[in-house]
Amino acid sequence: MKILGIETTGPYCSAAVLDGDDITERVSEEKLNHLRSLTPMIDELMRAGGYKLTDMDAIAVSAGPGSFTGIRIGVSTGRALNQVSRVPLISVPTLFAFGCSEYEANLKGTVCPLFNARRGQVYAGAYNDFCEIIQGGPYMLDEFIGMLKESDPGRILFIGDGVDAYADKIAELCEDMDYEMKSIYQDAAGVCEMAADMLADPDTFGELVNLSYNELKPQYMRITEAEQRLKEGTLGKGIAGKGNG
Repeated sequence: MKILGIETTGPYCSAAVLDGDDITERVSEEKLNHLRSLTPMIDELMRAGGYKLTDMDAIAVSAGPGSFTGIRIGVSTGRALNQVSRVPLISVPTLFAFGCSEYEANLKGTVCPLFNARRGQVYAGAYNDFCEIIQGGPYMLDEFIGMLKESDPGRILFIGDGVDAYADKIAELCEDMDYEMKSIYQDAAGVCEMAADMLADPDTFGELVNLSYNELKPQYMRITEAEQRLKEGTLGKGIAGKGNG
């Protein structure tokens, strides 16, 4: 089994190749440089392993949630690679993949990926022994912590760029809980591992595997700020107001 994995939803983009039990990965050294870094990293992986794109059994894309721009870059890249190679796509749920891969690495407690969604919000989920304790989605941070307390999670590990943004608030809200925070980010190696598990369980993940380019969709989990402002009728009012002043 050979899988090319793409991860662009977090601060650092990465690409990886799973070949049997071996994973080779490249991670960008610069934050939010996905557009410039991703394709060269994929090319480097192909050359270093002596692969052609058509040698892959699947191309797995981390589909979201996370950075809106990053998601679009990853999904667009996956679609383009499918169009030129006809290698089937896998839509990997980002929170689930990150939470489960880190659980496997730690083998203890409940893992809670937190992605900074700004304005006091996070994309978050809670995962224990590959089970979803709290469904991944957009939450206010205090709302998510409240749900977590009600779930009897045991020891908690918070991970992701939401830890960077809200460490003090997490410490305040979790004062009476057994928890740990790690400033680590989602990566393409985890995407490959989750994709292999998804292929092995078609009854659960059948709708997310063996996709063509037009079937791979970004999973934003909420509308963009521009869409929200358009919905509220406030898009452009700030500029118009300056003109009228």
